[in-house]
Amino acid sequence: MLLQLFEGLRAAGVDVSMMEVLDAATALTHLDLSDRPLLRQCLQATLVKRPEDREVFQRLFERCFPLRLPDAAGAGDAAGTPGGDRSAPPVGAAVPAPDEVATASGGAWSDVLLDLLQRGDDEGLRLLVVDAVDTFGGLGEQRGSERSLVYRVLRALDLANLLIAAMAQVRAEQDLDAFELRQRRDELAARIERLRRMVAEEVHRRLVADGGRPGVGLVAPRRLEDLDVLRASTTELRALRSAVRPLARKLASRITERRRRHRHGRIDVRRTVRRSIGHGGVPLDPAFRARRPTKPDVVVLCDVSGSVAEFAHFTLMLLSALQAELSGLRTFVFVDGVADVTPLLGAERALDPRLLVTLPGVVTGDGHSDYGAAFALFLERHGVVVGPGTTLLVTGDARTNHRAPGLRAFRELCRRARRVYWFDPEPAAEWGTDDSALELYRETCTAVFEVRSLAQLTDAVAEIM
Repeated sequence: MLLQLFEGLRAAGVDVSMMEVLDAATALTHLDLSDRPLLRQCLQATLVKRPEDREVFQRLFERCFPLRLPDAAGAGDAAGTPGGDRSAPPVGAAVPAPDEVATASGGAWSDVLLDLLQRGDDEGLRLLVVDAVDTFGGLGEQRGSERSLVYRVLRALDLANLLIAAMAQVRAEQDLDAFELRQRRDELAARIERLRRMVAEEVHRRLVADGGRPGVGLVAPRRLEDLDVLRASTTELRALRSAVRPLARKLASRITERRRRHRHGRIDVRRTVRRSIGHGGVPLDPAFRARRPTKPDVVVLCDVSGSVAEFAHFTLMLLSALQAELSGLRTFVFVDGVADVTPLLGAERALDPRLLVTLPGVVTGDGHSDYGAAFALFLERHGVVVGPGTTLLVTGDARTNHRAPGLRAFRELCRRARRVYWFDPEPAAEWGTDDSALELYRETCTAVFEVRSLAQLTDAVAEIM
């Protein structure tokens, strides 16, 4: 397994020498190998030197040292438990049906989940995630994108109501004041977010494990601008944020140069004929009308729900840095409601997607993206900002959660606007799959762009400007 991990790290572009592998093997002789968290820390300390390589290491470690052995269904439970609390309820003992999980907090899965969250038992949560992906993921049985597989597990675990149930349990069992309740709520919310990431990592690990040798799909891109925004680690996201402003300056210079090269308009026949008199009537020196440089009037409509929130963040940051190149930039964000965030442009802190979703009007229902409702509300309340000279830019994955796509409202916006573009951070192969309605929207769009990295985002913005 150690050599498999080593080969995977090398294939993913992580600089690991044979001496470091020997050091790791020596260190393992001094460890209790059943202590999985300690094993992970030891291997990370000996094999990984750069913070940006930790994400790749974590994924490969989960694959090479799985919680459940692939050839023995029961052995995985025994092998994976040493790192957690041994008094925790057996996660893999009894698996209820999916409808029993999502009903109430009294079910077997909900009881275990609440107990692990209250105690902050990360290893126990990892074991539960393994069982949940086995039970509800449908890997190998149902077709769908990685995002849809993750959503299937999260919906079965009913994470949307988990915080409410956990806080109700806290209030019933403990006598806390308002400040202490707020602290407890923040702790539980952070743990639920970690649980959400664990599910995504486990599904991704399973899909990578089916793809061949270690490291496939994990090779780091050569340029920072080519990193997939939706798969970037925390360190990589921080580096990408610092790269947005320089990219915006380069893009602005590209746009300015392109406008300079195309500063000439149509030929001026009258002036050309007058000039030709000096050449015997031959128009050797044509005259052109001066083209007035125009800046596009852009209206942006950003989906800030779920995993596309980070992509929306980078889109807003880039457009905010390019305000000088736009005659009028109006920006709106939505989940199942719509809010105008134009006054916030320029304040980088205010563009944080975690803060944007708290603005009044952004979330009006259950907090899941609803494109149909958002388009209808935007047309009703802000439709006047879309006119014959407007370029409408919509960013999002077009996943409607199987709700009405709102085609009538969207087509009306397309009819009013001069041009309509759609930026989708998902791979083009996933468009139209499961609950994606992009194929319906693209019928009336001027163009649809696959935008998964800063480089693609920069090129797409340059195209529409």
